[in-house]
Amino acid sequence: MDELQSLVDLEAYSSKTAGSVAVFRRNTDLRVKGGLLLTGETQWSSSQVTDANGKPTGSAWHFDFADRSRWNHSASAKIHGHALCVRGSNATPPPPSSQETQERGYWVDSSTGLMWAAKDNGRDVIWSRAMKYCRNLQLAGYSDWRLSTIDELESLIHKEAYAAKTVGSVTSWRINMNLDVSGGLLLTGQTQWSSSTVPDDRGKPSGYAWYFDFVNVRRNKDDATFAGIFGHALCVRGASATPPPPSNGAQE
Repeated sequence: MDELQSLVDLEAYSSKTAGSVAVFRRNTDLRVKGGLLLTGETQWSSSQVTDANGKPTGSAWHFDFADRSRWNHSASAKIHGHALCVRGSNATPPPPSSQETQERGYWVDSSTGLMWAAKDNGRDVIWSRAMKYCRNLQLAGYSDWRLSTIDELESLIHKEAYAAKTVGSVTSWRINMNLDVSGGLLLTGQTQWSSSTVPDDRGKPSGYAWYFDFVNVRRNKDDATFAGIFGHALCVRGASATPPPPSNGAQE
């Protein structure tokens, strides 16, 4: 109810005194802040009327934008009112579509501050080539790109959606056939190398590195030399990354 009433510019409709006569201006045009279009003077609110114990009485508040006054009426009665919707000022924006991310060339994960390249390198390479690809990447005005870590790669998956489900004696796993990940990023290969290496028992490099399998939704490790597997490279830049300002003529 308070949110509805806040839309009225009360000073514009305050009483004016001409001699001994007080004149009140009605809001016959239903003009409100923000250029919102009201097609009815009576607008329901979600605020309910409560009794002395704080329990709902079955009545709800509505606001009359013509007289700029609040009223309450039985919520089940056949009083005609319109509905104006709102969402919280601290609400997070919807995730970008794949098209939006690809057109921009990158995606910034607001939960981590990481800035991701919109797509991977597009072909299978050995681990050292994946590392080199990201080190040499020039994108969105930045040159400090790097190959993502295994934890960063795994954070792109909503793991709960792919967790094992058991019904009776049958356990099933959902696989990620479409390589769906956060941010509308484009993965052209299911195996993505990470920069995370595997130490040996003494804490020294073992020659193995971690990769993430986005089809089976799990991490694995393999030889990081020419004898190892081939994978793709998805690049990222540090947690303090902020997107660059748009260039002249750029379409946001």
